[in-house]
Amino acid sequence: MGGKEALDPLIREFPHFYNKEDLALPGELEPFQKKASLMAAIDYIVSENSDVFMPSHGGNMGHAIQVL
Repeated sequence: MGGKEALDPLIREFPHFYNKEDLALPGELEPFQKKASLMAAIDYIVSENSDVFMPSHGGNMGHAIQVL
């Protein structure tokens, strides 16, 4: 089990749990799919405008947001 299925228990407990894919309009992220830096920038913007941030892995984005 992975991906969205792994998050099902968390989403059931916290129904207002969203990521950039949930917030974007259909096709809106397509131009950025193969541009990791731009996708990271979108993650940053979403994270900065969120009440709570929970990293999905220990990458640079998670560390950068946690420091703020």
